[in-house]
Amino acid sequence: MEVKYRSLFRDVSPCVVLVEQVGRIDYFCIGSVISQGEKTVILTQSKICNKSVSLSVRFFDGRKQEAAVLLEKENLCVLITNLYPKCKKVEFFEGIIDHVYAAAIAPASKSSVYNIPGFIIQKSVDMGSQAEAGSSSSCSSTKHQFTFSCLYGDKGANKVSRLICGPVFNMDGKVVGIVIDDMQYEAKHEKLKGYAEMGYELKMCVSGGHLQSILRSLFKDNDWQAGIQKAITKV
Repeated sequence: MEVKYRSLFRDVSPCVVLVEQVGRIDYFCIGSVISQGEKTVILTQSKICNKSVSLSVRFFDGRKQEAAVLLEKENLCVLITNLYPKCKKVEFFEGIIDHVYAAAIAPASKSSVYNIPGFIIQKSVDMGSQAEAGSSSSCSSTKHQFTFSCLYGDKGANKVSRLICGPVFNMDGKVVGIVIDDMQYEAKHEKLKGYAEMGYELKMCVSGGHLQSILRSLFKDNDWQAGIQKAITKV
């Protein structure tokens, strides 16, 4: 598995960026490239990104560029930056999510990342309650959620996980979903409790399919990629 993970991280690293609020020591998080056209377009969390602050993004090879908010909605934020051809956009997984090995790339600092192996341990959280999901966002329908376990629990100065809105990759390098919250498990769920006791962090995620539905709604276009490009022309 180590060789497979090493190959996976090499392949998907160009899809991931570090997002930083300029001038703040501890305000940085993860983001992912979702579109390449006139601009490079990045999905990240809105907790540190809004139109009132200066933002920058750092790509997999260390290149750093200014970024601006194109759209924000609840915990999602879409950024644009100058086109950077060396990065690549994520590819969404379209199949049925199951219990599988998975991975994430998470911030270690404002200029470096951790490659995080993990597992999808609940392919649906319909079995749990909405309170367990811990999220009231537009992504919070438990029907479209799954649980990702990994050894990463870093939070920023705002007490929000740096991994929020970060992509979760399957072993083929496709995005099965994004992290939306840290999971609050109940003691009655012995399996989840066991993972937590071993030191694993439990992350609530929304599926890539549902995320794309949200993007269609946000950009008011069934072809959300085209919708993004239309929105860029209006900036």
